[in-house]
Amino acid sequence: MKVQLDLAGELEGALDEALEAAYPLETGATLEDLVASLPFASRVALTSVNGELVPPAERAGRTLSDGDEVMLLPPVKGG
Repeated sequence: MKVQLDLAGELEGALDEALEAAYPLETGATLEDLVASLPFASRVALTSVNGELVPPAERAGRTLSDGDEVMLLPPVKGG
């Protein structure tokens, strides 16, 4: 199964474009599995799947499907 990643903010460019377009995962993988597999997992603050925000506490229960669009955002800095 493959999902499409949209990396925002300081995460942009953290993965090869080909991996962003078709990130491979095992069938039945959760959003938590995806985030944990990334080399920058500790910098992911917010996630959404197909435009729907998925809070960190709900990532383990959100199963991904082939073709899902996953947006990953780092913490917002500023003041």
